[in-house]
Amino acid sequence: EWSAGGHNVEHVFRVAMAALVSETTKALVMTEDLPIKTVARAAFAQTCWTLGCRTHPFKWRCDHVIEQLDVD
Repeated sequence: EWSAGGHNVEHVFRVAMAALVSETTKALVMTEDLPIKTVARAAFAQTCWTLGCRTHPFKWRCDHVIEQLDVD
């Protein structure tokens, strides 16, 4: 509980990130042509480009990027 310093309480950032990943994934794969789909795909494309992707993301070998990311 919070009064005890937050022990045994799921951190709010974990829940927020799960929601963000879920909603972003839905936006990327939706079939309707909505503005959120355009925004999500543009952000995904920009991120891939920034990380060095110059091919279709499903064919991209990103091993060198994964090693540089701190995913602990």
